[in-house]
Amino acid sequence: PQQRWNERVSMLSGGERRRLQLLSVLSKKPNFLILDEPSNDIDIKNDRFFTDKVTDHLFIFEGNGVVKDYGGSLSEYAECLIEQEKSTSYNIGVTAAAVQTSKNNNKNDDGDDDDDDALRVKKQFEQRNSARKAKREMNRLEMSMETLKGKAIELQQELDDASNNDDGWSVLADLTTKLQAVNDELEEQEMMWLECAEEVELAETEGIL
Repeated sequence: PQQRWNERVSMLSGGERRRLQLLSVLSKKPNFLILDEPSNDIDIKNDRFFTDKVTDHLFIFEGNGVVKDYGGSLSEYAECLIEQEKSTSYNIGVTAAAVQTSKNNNKNDDGDDDDDDALRVKKQFEQRNSARKAKREMNRLEMSMETLKGKAIELQQELDDASNNDDGWSVLADLTTKLQAVNDELEEQEMMWLECAEEVELAETEGIL
C-alpha cells in the first residue's frame, strides 16, 4: 500500500521482506527465473493464484526422466489433467462394457474404439498446448512489431533529413540499408504473426481453446 512506501525494511515481517526481494528481482525483467517453492514463507494464501500470475509456461517433471513441456498456466494444466482423467474413466467404462458384451455374445473385441478415444484426447491436449504457445507468440510479435515500426519511422525521418541536408551518399546508403533491414524483419514477423493467428483461429473454431 502507498501509505507504507516510506516504511523501513527492518520493520517488515519475514514474509514481507521475501516478497520485497522477489519484487526487486522481477522488476529487472529477467528472461529466466528459477523459483523453488516461491510461495513458502512469503505470506501468500493462494499458491494457485500466485503461480498463475507469474507463469505461462510449465515444465512438468513426471518422474523417470520424463519432462512434459506445457504452454499455459498451472490452472490450465490442472483442467487438462481433469479432462484426461475423465477420458480415462470413460475409456475404462467402455472397455468394461465391451468385455461384458464380448462375453455375452462370445465375440472378441480388440478395443479399437478405446484407443481412438485416447488418441483423440492426446491430440487435443497437444493442439491446445500448441495453440496457447502460438497465442503467446502473437503477443510477443505484436510488441516487437510496434518497436520495429517505431524504428522504421525514425530511420525514415533521418533519411529524409540527410537527403535535405545533402549529407552525402555514404550516409544515405547507410540509412537506407538500416531501414531496409528493419522493414525486412518487420515483414518476416508479420508473416509469423499470421501463421500463429491461423493456428489460434483454427483451435478456437474447433473449440480447443
